[in-house]
Amino acid sequence: MSPTELAVYASWTATGLGVALWIASYFRPRGSVARMRFNDAGSVLIFGGILVRIAIQGGPKNPLDWLLLVVGPIFAGVALYRLFRTQGGDR
Repeated sequence: MSPTELAVYASWTATGLGVALWIASYFRPRGSVARMRFNDAGSVLIFGGILVRIAIQGGPKNPLDWLLLVVGPIFAGVALYRLFRTQGGDR
């Protein structure tokens, strides 16, 4: 298995886990913070998987690819920020 194939499989796995977290956020968590954390974790995994697939694809990129390359890290960064802010504990 080549490193490119491994990256593709890993990105699809991360995307699948992210979608599963999004779906689970509507059924599993009992509080609004837990629901938000499930959504944020799912968003990070989904955008990470998409960005990996865009980065390793061959050939020219279309405008949607460029839009996702610009917007994806912003959404993932905001979701990570909210995950760190809501991790609990006294500071």
